[in-house]
Amino acid sequence: MSGKRREKPMGGSGDNGIRIVRSGVSVYEVEVDLGKYASVETDDIKGFSKKLLKLLPTLRSHECFAGECGGFVEEMEGGTDLAHVMEHVTLEMLRLANGSRRKYSGWTRKTRRKRIHVIHFQAPNGAMAKRASQCAIRAIQDIIEGRPLTRSAILNELRDGKGGN
Repeated sequence: MSGKRREKPMGGSGDNGIRIVRSGVSVYEVEVDLGKYASVETDDIKGFSKKLLKLLPTLRSHECFAGECGGFVEEMEGGTDLAHVMEHVTLEMLRLANGSRRKYSGWTRKTRRKRIHVIHFQAPNGAMAKRASQCAIRAIQDIIEGRPLTRSAILNELRDGKGGN
């Protein structure tokens, strides 16, 4: 023996050095048909950003593309599509409903189909992901259509799993 220690190749016994570790949070994908709102952006709806921020003031801290606190508010004020808003509302509702400081993340993309967007986001489980998406849609529609809405009512609906679309 030469005294040299033989190094194992990366991954050792055929696993390529990869080990799957459960995160406790899964990523869900939601397809949303924006219907008549497909070509509408936030700056097209009078007072939309202000009303949404009154309902969920913690959205002010969302970073978005810029990677800076307040980036999402800048996006809304400059005009962004409602699927993008749904993503952020869903994420914030999940955070508030779970009473945690956990920061959920997501992203939105357009599809080849004109009115359809796909929203990917983290959630504790599938049932909560579905309810949060439904509550986000309801909140956005209520704001657009001028219906009264409170944060506590939406969060209770999300936690209880009652109501929604």
